[in-house]
Amino acid sequence: MTGGDPLLTVREVADRLRLNPETVRVMARRGELASVRVGRGRTAAYRFTASSIDAYLAGHKTAA
Repeated sequence: MTGGDPLLTVREVADRLRLNPETVRVMARRGELASVRVGRGRTAAYRFTASSIDAYLAGHKTAA
């Protein structure tokens, strides 16, 4: 993660990918979407960098 790459919330990522926020959380838990956890225990929140979302999308492109 770079210093200039802002952290996005689950909701922001869900909006960008047009997914349900719970789907984004499941993908983060499974390691399908790179994330960091902020906080402790059960209340810790997932955060994502814009570059990790771009990398995820680049890795899941279909043939034109």
